Amino acid sequence: MSSVTVYRAQLVSKKDLETIQNNPNILLSIQTFILASRSLRFVTDLCRRAIDSQLNVILFEFNLSENTLIADLNSDTVILNLGTLFRLVSKDTAPDGVLHVQLESADEFMHGIKEQLQYKIGGRLTWLTFGNYLAYQKQFSTAKEYCYYLLHVLPDNHSSRASIYNNMGLICLAMDDDQEASDWFKKATSSNGSVLTKDLDEESLTTTDLLLPQDSPISQTTLLIKMAEISDRLGDQTTALDLYRQVLEITTDVNLQKLYQEKIRALLFVDENF
Repeated sequence: MSSVTVYRAQLVSKKDLETIQNNPNILLSIQTFILASRSLRFVTDLCRRAIDSQLNVILFEFNLSENTLIADLNSDTVILNLGTLFRLVSKDTAPDGVLHVQLESADEFMHGIKEQLQYKIGGRLTWLTFGNYLAYQKQFSTAKEYCYYLLHVLPDNHSSRASIYNNMGLICLAMDDDQEASDWFKKATSSNGSVLTKDLDEESLTTTDLLLPQDSPISQTTLLIKMAEISDRLGDQTTALDLYRQVLEITTDVNLQKLYQEKIRALLFVDENF
């Protein structure tokens, strides 16, 4: 399908009219299925009638990309799909008082934004990782509320609950709340053992960021390490030692084994000097 331009006369409230007039970079999303005409003359006539009746009206010009989903109702009218996103290109008020707003499909524009977001949070942006993006933006309270919402709506046996518990722990770490972070990591380790299968190698350990989204199977090693580090910071060396020893039992990476053997020796040295 080649690119298509269609038009629509839309009655709006005074507030919505002012919003579009005052925001040059606005994105508009279609919240229902709507009709649009291929005839500019027909739509212009509708808008002029609305103005004559002292109604607030906008003449929308939709420049559709080849990827925009539409359905032909007849030779003159198309149906625009629910959820289609458009970017404002230009706006101009005609001498007859009709506001003409030109829109173009925002598919490619949003694809670029999505790629930037995914780069910033270090992974795919999904419903499961959106809380991590909020945390990246330092909207910690909103991020926690989003995770609480997911836990509320998901079944108790849902396989993603362990990832959400882990994400809550990461958010709490970013908020410097070690105790709550530890509680969430404990929930993650005990929730569903079948999803805690992905181990952590040396490279991923050194590059792991506290706000990396977890939308894949969680590493049991990662959780134990986080819990051990938190226990050490909270002054609970006994628990930290036990957790590091558990890491040694399950990791097969020789370099990681050496690293955590050194951590255990350091903790034992601290313990002997108190």
